[in-house]
Amino acid sequence: MSDTMDTYDERRQKRQEQIKKMRLAKASFMNDSKWTKFFQAVQGSDMSLHGESMKVLGSDYISPFSLKNHGLYWVRGYTADAWGGPCAYREIEWIFVPAMHEVARYNRDEQLMPKRQANDIHALKELIDSLGQFEYDLDEKGLKIYGYK
Repeated sequence: MSDTMDTYDERRQKRQEQIKKMRLAKASFMNDSKWTKFFQAVQGSDMSLHGESMKVLGSDYISPFSLKNHGLYWVRGYTADAWGGPCAYREIEWIFVPAMHEVARYNRDEQLMPKRQANDIHALKELIDSLGQFEYDLDEKGLKIYGYK
């Protein structure tokens, strides 16, 4: 049993060292306090958001993420809403909110027209601007808020 724990601890330590190197190689724009401020503001708003995604350092995988439901699992400094399990705020490379989110729909084998859900990314931008200085990109595709760039 201790071999398994040692292997797990070694993998975890190696991952933390990789993340630390990646963090040092990129410009950092966020910390736990700023992420917390952002998440709490979004949750406290009346915005309806759909189709958000998140990328973490050290992974090419872009995981679905819910800004509005993040608070249901909130533990200071961590998300539990990413598909890979808990994620430390310091590992968030970026969060993307699309201007338009499409959900595929089917009736048995027949593909139906997708359900389209618009996000008010301009209202989200105004909310972010009211919180202080945050690094983000806004275009016709959506809004991307950066932890690192």
